[in-house]
Amino acid sequence: MFVTFQNFNFYFIDNNKILKIDLIKKNLDFWVNSFHTWVQNDVIEDCSETQYGCCDDGVTAASGPNFDGCTSVCTCNRYGTIDNTCHPNTNKCECKHGVGGAKCNLCLPGYWNLKGINGCSRCECNRYGSTRTDCEQSTGQCQCRHGMTGLKCDKCTNGLQIGINGCDIYGVSIQGTCMELVCGFGGECKEQNGRAYCDCSNLPCLPKDHKNSAVVCGSDGRTYQSECQLQRTSCEQQTHLYMHHLAPCHNDNRKTTAPMHPNRLSRKTTKHTDDGEADVTRSTEKPKGQTGPRSSPIVKILDRCLNGDYCSAGNSQCRQGICQCKQGYMSSSDLKECVEVETLPTDEHVTDDSCINNPCRNNGLCRLDKDLGYRCLCPIGRSGSICKDNGRITTPSFSGMSQLILRHYIQTDHEIIIDISFKALNYDGLLLFSSQFPNGSGDFLSLSLRDAYVEFRFDVGGGPMILRNRHRIQLNQFIHVTASRDGKDGSLTVDKEAPVLGTAPGSLVSLNLVDRPFYLGNPQSEIDKEFKQRLPMGFVGCIKTFHVKNKLRTHLYDLSYPQVSDHIMSGLDIAECGSNSCNSLPCKYGGTCLAKDSDVYSCVCKHGFTGRDCEIVLDPCVMANCHESSTCQIYGNSYKCICSSNREGEFCEFEKLQPIDVPEFSGNSFLELPLGDIGSTAMTFTIWFKTSKPNGVLFYASTYAGGNGDFISLNIVDRRVEFRFNMGSGTIVISSDAVISLDTWHEVMIDKTKKFGILLIDKNPQYNYTGESKGFLTELNLDNSILYLGGFKSRFDIPVDSNITYNLTGVIQRMYINGKLYDDLMLSAKDKINVLPYRGAPCNVNPCLNGGVCIPKMDQVECKCPAKFIGVKCEKRVDSVNRDRPLLFDGETYLQYSNEISEESAAQRSNKYYIKFRTLKSNGLILYQNGKSNVLGDYLAIAIVRGRVEFSYNLGKQSEKDLHIIRSAVDIDDGGWHKILAERHEREGTLKVDNEKLITDSSTEGASQLDTNGILLIGGKTRVNIELPEDYNQGFMGCIQQVLVNDRELHLVQHRRTSSAVNFCDAR
Repeated sequence: MFVTFQNFNFYFIDNNKILKIDLIKKNLDFWVNSFHTWVQNDVIEDCSETQYGCCDDGVTAASGPNFDGCTSVCTCNRYGTIDNTCHPNTNKCECKHGVGGAKCNLCLPGYWNLKGINGCSRCECNRYGSTRTDCEQSTGQCQCRHGMTGLKCDKCTNGLQIGINGCDIYGVSIQGTCMELVCGFGGECKEQNGRAYCDCSNLPCLPKDHKNSAVVCGSDGRTYQSECQLQRTSCEQQTHLYMHHLAPCHNDNRKTTAPMHPNRLSRKTTKHTDDGEADVTRSTEKPKGQTGPRSSPIVKILDRCLNGDYCSAGNSQCRQGICQCKQGYMSSSDLKECVEVETLPTDEHVTDDSCINNPCRNNGLCRLDKDLGYRCLCPIGRSGSICKDNGRITTPSFSGMSQLILRHYIQTDHEIIIDISFKALNYDGLLLFSSQFPNGSGDFLSLSLRDAYVEFRFDVGGGPMILRNRHRIQLNQFIHVTASRDGKDGSLTVDKEAPVLGTAPGSLVSLNLVDRPFYLGNPQSEIDKEFKQRLPMGFVGCIKTFHVKNKLRTHLYDLSYPQVSDHIMSGLDIAECGSNSCNSLPCKYGGTCLAKDSDVYSCVCKHGFTGRDCEIVLDPCVMANCHESSTCQIYGNSYKCICSSNREGEFCEFEKLQPIDVPEFSGNSFLELPLGDIGSTAMTFTIWFKTSKPNGVLFYASTYAGGNGDFISLNIVDRRVEFRFNMGSGTIVISSDAVISLDTWHEVMIDKTKKFGILLIDKNPQYNYTGESKGFLTELNLDNSILYLGGFKSRFDIPVDSNITYNLTGVIQRMYINGKLYDDLMLSAKDKINVLPYRGAPCNVNPCLNGGVCIPKMDQVECKCPAKFIGVKCEKRVDSVNRDRPLLFDGETYLQYSNEISEESAAQRSNKYYIKFRTLKSNGLILYQNGKSNVLGDYLAIAIVRGRVEFSYNLGKQSEKDLHIIRSAVDIDDGGWHKILAERHEREGTLKVDNEKLITDSSTEGASQLDTNGILLIGGKTRVNIELPEDYNQGFMGCIQQVLVNDRELHLVQHRRTSSAVNFCDAR
């Protein structure tokens, strides 16, 4: 059997009968539902009737010299014609690109190289360096002006820059100054010898920059080695040039094999000769592996199938639902067999590159594809497998290889605000990119998806700034993103999330993107390979809107096509939203989907997965739910989580509680506790202790080692509590009149705010003592010093004026420093000497069940329960209790959460809280977060004061005499259920209780951000700011049924940061 492909026709010759399949007149789509709806079968009785008169009978000779066939009647030039043939009726030759003449035997004016495999090539003589537009026909050499050289007359013999004046050092220049000459397109105006000229030397576009770049077609119809060269030419000529499309403006003269015709029936090349013959394949033996016809029904090649068992032909397979021959085999004329193909010997290099002769029409860009053989990336406005169809775009869809290049209209050097609305079909993808230089270097900005988080990046010269939103986006849903930059400051907002803020490093503030376009999707060859590796792959999904603005102007980009405007410079592989084959999210387990056609996709699988849709799990540990601190081990087809010492459970998901050791001091003991940054103007210390002797130091700290500098101390002298501090202007002594009892638990609180000191014993107002420094200093500098508890190393370490003589003989149960709890002091200590765990009451007998840990609270206990248990004594399993019931707060239940529920944010521009509650008291703190312990530090609070709700906050500009408080007019201390809606956006705050009218007020100007430690407290706090109303220092008593933080549910049990005991109350 003899098979040939020519003139867009397949010829199958078997037993002197030829089946001709006309590919020109019929639909070229290979994957139609029925092969017989478009194949035209013309049976030619005599093989001599074929174009080349080839008969595979071993007897009949082909016509023409050297058995070349009947093309001699055409006398068409074999180099200039397509397939070396002519029209059968008119004998008119069909010329290649750039070829003319009746017999296609010469190049058209402005073209050269008739023997080029794809036709004649453009001369492309430099308009300023050559005297003519045509060139020498065999070499392409242009006729150069004096002082010019190079094949295209584009180089100056004196090494100067070529411009409109020829080889002029000034390029584009005038006689005058830079006041009279405006340089655009990246050029910089300079003056020399009385002339002003546009200097383009700052554009880095050396030959090495072309090495990994793609050839582009410019708007002037000329081909450039790279977009970099195009931009430089635009600068040198001071002419607006832009990339019309990737790939040459015409079929270039690179050495290739014989032309591949644009259809999907043949995507692999076979034998190629250099004399213009058609490609030829020949079968010389029976197909290997063929065992005879299969049982009925017969499923032939190109019929539908479910798997390989359906296909009847030997050496066939079921691929994409169609029976096809395996690689190396070709279908017989009756479609019942797959015949092995052998390539005729040739001296020409054989290649499997289906893109070598670019089958894509209308300047489509050919890309090799392992599934399709090749794939055409069509310019915007074109569609179809080979870009031959027209296409209209309303909302553009991106495939992962797609790109839209948009003009840069507004000035963005100091400020830029980007609004974009899109839906993504992958967790990763590059949405937007623009850079100072064509290769991706210099200043840049980008917007991308990484693991379903939105990332905004920019670099103004001091290093990149990266902002990432807080929550993963939902696939296949439109979201709105606003990314802005003002100088070095950046902001990122996704839908209704609170903005994420950041500042770029360095001192530079200007983003230099002058005349640089915006790239939506994949930048393709725009950037260097090294830089591109740092970017995610191209975006897959749809972009609905794209706006760019600054303070003076907003530009709304038109993304539709055809366009009334000219916003789109060019586009590649853009389809209409809804036609993307990745819309069904077919790739499993986080695989990345790449759209190849409206119904063809491929999946890029994550490590540990494989299969067409990444559905096959290779490594069970990849899917394991083991806690991050554990180790996953494979057991057969499953896995097991190996827990660390502090975790337990099937997936190590539960914290394994460790017992809390309370330190006991023997009279020659001490413990060192690092203080960190505690502030200097105000600080608060609270300590729970008991002593068995009338004298002993509780704690002290000094600025410097050896007790030097500022100091603070709390000491027991003859059973009286003595508080001392010195800020550099004399020691202040505040001492109690009353004596404390020995071997009894006590709570002592000391506070230093500016020059004032407070000593409070056992929360008893009768034991409240105050003092004031007589000097003018207000700061006590103890940042990053050591707090010594229960004793001292030597007497030389004691501040001279502290009156400390003895070490403590007793127990310190817990401490609060600026509200931060230290209930496991031995674990928190930097060092300790002769300190032993206390074994006395109340935790000498553990009352907690099911692995609960006893936490002493004076002479009472509290049980810290494992995650699986709750209750006063951890007696109830979580799965047997409705954890959605309202939580009971008894005035001493203080629960901690992350202020963004799943993570902690130290800087917030907005807050929104919804709380459903009922109270048993007329005062109490419901919700609180803060940075420092005094009112001068940022804080936010929701409290009940005299039976009404108050919403208070300080962003850094309030004082103790100017508290910002929004107060409701609704009485809520009636025992019934009530609702609070408190919201803050920068300075403006609003409060609404039940159905009252919204109350709005703004804090003092000058600050708009809440800076805290990221912890949200619900139910109260041991001690809040001294300057706030006393009701804020009372714990909340009542029930809380629901809390929403920024419109997201905060589960009061599941989202706790610690396993403190919780109790429930009746929901009625």
